[in-house]
This record gives sequence, C-alpha cells and structure tokens, in this order.
Amino acid sequence: MIWEIYGLNFVDCADVDATTDGLDIYGVQEHYVMDYSKPAGRQWTLKGYTMDLDAYPQDPRLHWNQVKGPKAGGNSPAHSALAPQIRNFLGGKFMYVSGSGYLTTVYRFNGEVAVPAGMFSTGRIDTTWTKWPPNQPASGGYIWRDTNGNGAFDAAEYAPATIGYTPTWPDNNGNLYGVTGNKISKWPMLGLDGNGFPMYSDATRVDSVPLSSFTEIMRYRYQWETDRMYVSGYTAAKGLQGTEHSKAGRVLACYPKWSGGNRTASWEVELPYDLTNWPNFKWGQPGLYGPNSFTVAGDYVFVVFFQQAFNPVSTYVYNATTGAFVGDIQPGAEVLGNIGDIDMLDGVSAYKRSNGEYLIFREDNRFAKVVMFRWRPGGNTTTPPAVPAVPTNLTATSGDARVTLSWKASSGAASYNIYRGTTDWRPKHHRHRHRRHHDLLHQHRPDQRHGVFLQCQGGQ
Repeated sequence: MIWEIYGLNFVDCADVDATTDGLDIYGVQEHYVMDYSKPAGRQWTLKGYTMDLDAYPQDPRLHWNQVKGPKAGGNSPAHSALAPQIRNFLGGKFMYVSGSGYLTTVYRFNGEVAVPAGMFSTGRIDTTWTKWPPNQPASGGYIWRDTNGNGAFDAAEYAPATIGYTPTWPDNNGNLYGVTGNKISKWPMLGLDGNGFPMYSDATRVDSVPLSSFTEIMRYRYQWETDRMYVSGYTAAKGLQGTEHSKAGRVLACYPKWSGGNRTASWEVELPYDLTNWPNFKWGQPGLYGPNSFTVAGDYVFVVFFQQAFNPVSTYVYNATTGAFVGDIQPGAEVLGNIGDIDMLDGVSAYKRSNGEYLIFREDNRFAKVVMFRWRPGGNTTTPPAVPAVPTNLTATSGDARVTLSWKASSGAASYNIYRGTTDWRPKHHRHRHRRHHDLLHQHRPDQRHGVFLQCQGGQ
C-alpha cells in the first residue's frame, strides 16, 4: 500500500461496547479497536465497516442524509444517522442510531455487520430527493420492524405511532426513552422476535407525569446503574431568549429513584447560556453560546455546547450525585487547541472503564471528526511527558509549483504535521469544508499532550 485516506460524515459521534471495557469503539458506520499502551493518536485501528450495502441496500445509514425529514411537512433535513448507542442484552449486540430527533433506527449485529432491524419516525419522510423508505404510511408517525428479516422496508411491516421526538436513549435492557413536552416517554422492549430483532409497540408506551419544574424537556439520560433520570430543558424562569431552537435548555436536573415513581428533582443547576443573538452567525460575536448535548457516565455528567463566540470549546463536568460543578475539559495541542461546535442532539457520549478512567467522545462539527478524551479524576499514575515548544521562525519560499518551508526545530518533538489549504485557516464556523487529512478518530488526553502542529495559512 502506498497511501490510504479515511473520512467521516459531516457530523458523527462514537460509543463504547461495554463488554470489552472500552477496547471496541463504534461510529455510525465504523468499528475501531483500541490499544491504550500506544501513544495518543496511535491507539486506534479501523477493524471493520458495519454496513453491507449489497445485502442491505435499504439500510437507513445510506439514505438518511439524502432525505428530508418528517418535521413541518417534510421540509426539514433529517440528518439522522449521527449518534450510535451500543447495547448488549438477551445474548445479542445492538446499535441504536439517532440524530436530529425525527428518526431513530435499531440495528442487530451479525458478526461485523449491523443489520437494520427497526425504525421510529415522527412522521412520513419526504421522498422528493429519494424514494426511501418505500411503502411508508401516507401520513403520521410509525414504528417499522423488519419482521421477515430481509432488511427491506416491506409494506406490512409499519405500525402507526404517535411520537413527538423519536426515542434516542436505550437502557441496558433495550427499553427506549423519549420526550414529549415536559413528559418522559418509555417504550418497553418486548423481547426478541424470531430474527433476533427487538420488538416495540406504541400501545405499550408509558408516559411519565409532567415534570413540573420544566415547561419543555430538551435532553434526557437514564442511568440504570443508579436509577436516576437526568433531564435538561427550559423552565418558566429560564425560558427561550428568542428564536433559538434544538438546544439542550438552560437547566439541568436529576431525578433519583426514577423507576419507583419519584418525580421530584434532587438537584437543579443553571447551565451557561446566552443565545440572544441567535441565529446571527458571526465569529467572535457574543450571544451565541448554549448547551446542546449532555451524557452521564459513572460519577459525572458531561455537558457540551454550541458556542460560536467562544474558543476553545469546553466540556463541562458536573458531579452526578450533587450537581456540583467539577471543572471543564479543554482541547489541547493535539487538535491545535480547538475543536468545533456541537450541532446534534446526542453529540457526546462517555464511558467509565474498570480502571476508573473515563472515555469521552464528542462531535467536532467544524473539522468533521470525533474527538476522544481520556480523563482520570484525581490525575494519572504516570507523569505526563513535557509538551514540546511551538516551532518558531516559520518561513515559506515560493518556487516553481512548490513552496519550501523552514522553521526552527523544537526540542523534544518527534514529528511535525503540516497542513495546507486555499483558504484562511483561522477558526470560523464550517471551516471544516476546507480542511484535509483528518484522522477518523482523534485522540486527546487533557493531561498528556504530544507532538507539534504547524499551521500554514493560504497566501502566507
């Protein structure tokens, strides 16, 4: 092999297979294996591609970003093959893929291939751009299940359903949670059919009583190990500031003993939020900052933000038991001290390994990759290596169809990465369209930073 190049979708996230304690990581379409004994940036290996387009040409992952979603009569882009959640139950491994809240698809693994098994939709999908999915109802929401196991959307496999936002969070038994207004909905997993596919029915959906603290629930996570439901959204006192939409809200709350019927929060915290200038996208302008996703793992809640006006982008950490603010995780030199906004409902996932270390995955909207942070509360048992100094005296000399670069070497640097482009590289929203040579999975440790990056801007 002389060279190879990898690329991701516009937005994507990743999740851990808990049965291997963080050694197997899945994107929406990719399977990675990790070797944590290697240096950061060299720990991942692409093991497999989980789509089989010859066997399953109607796989939603192939079509989701080509269709218009069911919201507002089909005028909203679906962008729904974005965030995987890996679960293991009843002897099988399953993947739940969500995105913008209009579609959620269920997959069953058969070896390395994730086979389409079911789908929730809030309404009929506009087929103006593509004829997928075939045979869907003329109107209304529905649940599709592949009852004959052929991976195709056959006419007899749709069941009507009333769905506000599609359920995006499965627990360890495959029960699915969603939200409508200020109520949490649960679709119990009814067992596996003869094909090994999870079964769901809208007739068995259970809606909670309204959570009185909230006027609208935007995000939610059920932590089955502790029986706590975590909710974020808007309240009467902390509501929308203008015309912003699809954000996680201004208040985060915890409801313990959820399965026992408790609907009183043990704590509530106000999240950093200022969207008074939404939707005027101008770099450096204030009033464009707000939480977009959160997740829970082990003893902590991790909150990530849409933050056009702030750099670097932070991951806020809260104590899961008390709601106390713990601190924030920021990008380091490995990614030039900058990663992009969170632009999806489920743009962050996390996992606590058996050794106490946390793996945190977050979408990088600007540079089209998934960034993985490794964090051990209280510090590492090893001494972090010294960070090489930023290289200086960078010069560029033009020549015949070439540019010669030179710079002063940095002590301790093992290698240098050089980037090029035809546009100004200084951070702006969606500058990922001009950036090249991305890793599929970029690894970062807040306490271990390796390597030196040279940033060459076009025309300079």
